[in-house]
Amino acid sequence: VRLKPDLSGYDGEWTPITLETPDPDPLHHNKKCVHRGFKDIGFEGATMFKHDGKYYLGAVDRFHPNRYSFALATSDKPFGPYRDRYESVPCGGGGNIFKDKEGRWWCTIFGNDDEAPFRARMRRPAVRTEMRRAVWRPSSAGGRSRASPGPTAQE
Repeated sequence: VRLKPDLSGYDGEWTPITLETPDPDPLHHNKKCVHRGFKDIGFEGATMFKHDGKYYLGAVDRFHPNRYSFALATSDKPFGPYRDRYESVPCGGGGNIFKDKEGRWWCTIFGNDDEAPFRARMRRPAVRTEMRRAVWRPSSAGGRSRASPGPTAQE
């Protein structure tokens, strides 16, 4: 739905968005998506951005065996239809995708699954419980923004 110019609320009616080419593989979805026939891009944490003239609609989903990842699909128009859903940022669910002032693409990641690559390198004392985030920078592969584990915020 469009927002008011001052971002204070909705400015119009909700528009349903469709995924033209669903991914029917149950290993690429959370169990919550089964009853909808895997026609969802994901089950939570939606995001949208424009890159190289295409709109990217993303949402978090579970990928085998238990990665909490961003799934993205593309369209020529913001309201779709969207197609070619794929796992974009492995273990990157719950974050945000953004472009910095130098034109580099980044993704913050929540990393709340056991496969998150930075978890193995972190040392957390047993008494201390704090949430940490890492940043991934996607690389371009075949015209799509694909994530690859990169340096964290020290870069």
